[in-house]
Amino acid sequence: MTELPDGYKMVIFDIDGTLYNQKKMRLFMALELAAYYGIRPWRIGEINVLKHFRREREKNALDANKNVNIMENQYKWCQPFVNHSLTEIQTIVETWMHKRPLKYLSKCTYKHVSSYIDNLNEKGVITCAYSDFRGDEKLNAMKLNIQHCYSSEQNEINVLKPKPKGINYIAQLHGIDKESILFVGDRAKLDGKCASNANVSYYQIDRDTANQQYFKLLNE
Repeated sequence: MTELPDGYKMVIFDIDGTLYNQKKMRLFMALELAAYYGIRPWRIGEINVLKHFRREREKNALDANKNVNIMENQYKWCQPFVNHSLTEIQTIVETWMHKRPLKYLSKCTYKHVSSYIDNLNEKGVITCAYSDFRGDEKLNAMKLNIQHCYSSEQNEINVLKPKPKGINYIAQLHGIDKESILFVGDRAKLDGKCASNANVSYYQIDRDTANQQYFKLLNE
C-alpha cells in the first residue's frame, strides 16, 4: 500500500466498497428484500438464486480457462443449485444486483470521493473504474466523473480479481507504465492482491475511515 498517492498518471478505482459504503447499501437492500418477499412468501426461494449466483460465479470464473466466457456462463453455473430457468435467474440477478440498488447509491457514496475524482481529472490524471461486475450505471447513479469504466465481464478481460489481466489490459490500452498506475480498492485479499499481481501501487480504503481518507487525498 502506498501512503502518498500522488504523481500518478492513472488512478484505477474498484467500485463496490471503494466508492460507496457497501455495509450501508446492504442494509438498504436487506430492508427492501424483506419488504418485497414478506408479502410474496411463495417467491422467497429467489433469494437463494442470488447467493448461489455469487458463489458459483466466483468459484468457476477463477478456475475457468481462456475458452470459458464469464458473461455467457455465469447464469448456467448457478442453475444446478436452484429451481429456476436461465431466464428467471438472469432476471432475478439483474433486478436485485444491478437495478434496485441504483436508487440508494447517492445515499451511500463516500463523502469527498466525487471532489477527489474531479481533482484528479483537472490534474490530467486518467481516472478509471474496474470491477468484477459492470459499473457504468453505478457511476452514473453516484454522479462520479470517472473517465473510463471496465468490467471483468468484458471479453478482453474475462477473469475475476485477483488475477491481474484487467489491470494489465487497462494499462496496455492506455499506454501507461505500471509504475505510473495506482489502484484504489477496499479488499486486500482481492484488490490488493490484484494490484500486487499486476505490479502496480495500491491504496487501501477502509469503510470506517473512508470519508476522512478521501478528504486527506483531496487536500494533499
